[in-house]
Amino acid sequence: MQALEKKCVTPASLMPCVFLSLFISIFYYTITNMAGLYIVSELGGSPIISTYAMSFFILGDGIGIPLANPIADRIGSMRFLSFSFILFTFFSMLCAFATTFFFLNVFRFGLGLSA
Repeated sequence: MQALEKKCVTPASLMPCVFLSLFISIFYYTITNMAGLYIVSELGGSPIISTYAMSFFILGDGIGIPLANPIADRIGSMRFLSFSFILFTFFSMLCAFATTFFFLNVFRFGLGLSA
């Protein structure tokens, strides 16, 4: 009977994950502002378009936030948070290995969705 019971997620067990998620999201908001010009120049773009990397991250984040609650309700908050961290790490690695500015923006959008 106990095997069928669901594990209860308490707010105390969820708070470190929430704080880590907020830290990662704020870090990625600021890293593009600080290093955006250098990243874009390495990929062959002009300094004028460096704001697109930030814009695509914010756009993905704006779409991902409203979708997070229904998905977390369906699959569980800890499982969703773990999956989100895995996706965030995956898209971070893809951003690091992006060869063109177009792919950097696509990966930054995915990074925003998973944040």
